[in-house]
Amino acid sequence: MMQITILLENLVQQRGLTAEHGLSLWLNCNGYNVLFDAGQSDLFYHNALNLGIDLSQTDRIVLSHGHYDHGDGFRFFPHNAAGGWPRFFAHPAVFQSRFSTNKTGERKSVGLAWQPDQLPGLQKHLMLHTGIMTIAPETWVCTHICDQVDDQQPTPGFEIEQNGQLEADRFCDEQILISRQKQGLVIVTGCSHPGLINILQCAHRLFPGDRIHALIGGFHLAALSDQELMGIANALKAFSFDLIVPLHCSGLSGRCALHSAFPDRCLLLKTGDSLAFS
Repeated sequence: MMQITILLENLVQQRGLTAEHGLSLWLNCNGYNVLFDAGQSDLFYHNALNLGIDLSQTDRIVLSHGHYDHGDGFRFFPHNAAGGWPRFFAHPAVFQSRFSTNKTGERKSVGLAWQPDQLPGLQKHLMLHTGIMTIAPETWVCTHICDQVDDQQPTPGFEIEQNGQLEADRFCDEQILISRQKQGLVIVTGCSHPGLINILQCAHRLFPGDRIHALIGGFHLAALSDQELMGIANALKAFSFDLIVPLHCSGLSGRCALHSAFPDRCLLLKTGDSLAFS
């Protein structure tokens, strides 16, 4: 069984909850509570309280990648006074400096505002990895998406600092979560910077005998043109899946494009919404 509650994303409609540009999901994966990302502030924590979710019961934490809108909220995670944290799964590169450049050439920092030694007790629980790891029964996290597929063109306009030099960010640190359910694989993404199609191809290569049931998360479609969105939608039609749930950086135009292409399979959810898989 798997249940997903959206603690935080860009849109909200429920009274008592708050949205921001960010993502945080509360997952129960085959009996294990997993906090997937934490947005950019303490809003994920307050939303959890208002939804009746006790974050002290977190068994695992997954940081999808090293951008502020997914990881800065962990500064407000309610670890106990002794510095107790659940196991915290991340790629080693999430803590490197990162930047984005807009169309006018303006560069801004988009990396995390903290380092592990600034959060008491966290370092002892960091599970840094560069491949695929099991985090719960029939549930895995996977990094280095672009190294596992033929197309190695991730989201443009982003840079990472390596050895004092800026270079194009290939987002090797971005990890996806894959949980095997009776209906098929459920894939959870943070921002899909390595490419949405690449992520689906990677899942097929890692689990060639499994069908994909659902894909949920940020798809990084907000800045794409109508023509580019149509291209993504057409490319998705080559894959077999039952459900797609665009959140966060998917953008309003991206959500609309996916809903138009897959009207019976696309769910438009917001902060506070939940869905379950068996």
